[in-house]
Amino acid sequence: TFNHNSILDAFGLMAMGLSETRFLMTELILYQMPFGNFMAWGVGCLFIPPKSSRERRIAFLKNCVVRIKKESCSIAGSSEGVHRHEHGICRFNRGVYHMALAAEVPVVALYIHLPEMNNPFNDYRAFESGTMHITHLDTFQTAHWKLNSLDEHIEVVRNAYIEEFKKRNQS
Repeated sequence: TFNHNSILDAFGLMAMGLSETRFLMTELILYQMPFGNFMAWGVGCLFIPPKSSRERRIAFLKNCVVRIKKESCSIAGSSEGVHRHEHGICRFNRGVYHMALAAEVPVVALYIHLPEMNNPFNDYRAFESGTMHITHLDTFQTAHWKLNSLDEHIEVVRNAYIEEFKKRNQS
């Protein structure tokens, strides 16, 4: 999983060249950026239904679990999901954690740092050039996780992101 506070995040993650990795993107992008979706399909993105389509979303995540087990691939999705990009760590969704628990795979936490002055956030305005850093925070084993304590485990992962954010944004 990764934090997601810029439209540039997807480019940074794809530039890492992670083999056998599929990236989750909201299917809303299919309507927002009709030509951009060809690029996303080309690099193997999977389009997740929005939270408002609960049953389709659950079925999609179940299919991802089957895909992980069958293809021995990784699926990378933002814990923050779709939200207004801001300089900080937003609330975490549960979907990628349900998927990891069901697939019996660890959660690999990648922290994406883009200095605020270099971040276009939600738009395509001009911004200063800079360097994006992607850091492996930790690998959280899910073997001992239980569904009834999932929120506690998610909070542990989120706290790791908050601590890294604070460390990198000290003034």
